[in-house]
Amino acid sequence: MACGSDAVYEFAVFMLPMRIGLEGSIEICDGNLVEMIVPAITAAIIGRLVVLLGSWALVRLPRVRTVDAIAPLNPGDCAGSVDD
Repeated sequence: MACGSDAVYEFAVFMLPMRIGLEGSIEICDGNLVEMIVPAITAAIIGRLVVLLGSWALVRLPRVRTVDAIAPLNPGDCAGSVDD
């Protein structure tokens, strides 16, 4: 690739998220707080329920250890975590 196309690519990668971010910020300023909070809280509750139900289902499987099934509930204690 030519050097000029890299600059165009970098510009596009920078400008697209900036434009989306600015439009989103304007929508948030113009929007009703309750109309935004209720879906956000609902999404957080549903996300937590999915993890809890998944862990519950994994505990019920015959060859899955309980400690492995509940690992998503406490990601800091997973074997692959990095302690920095």
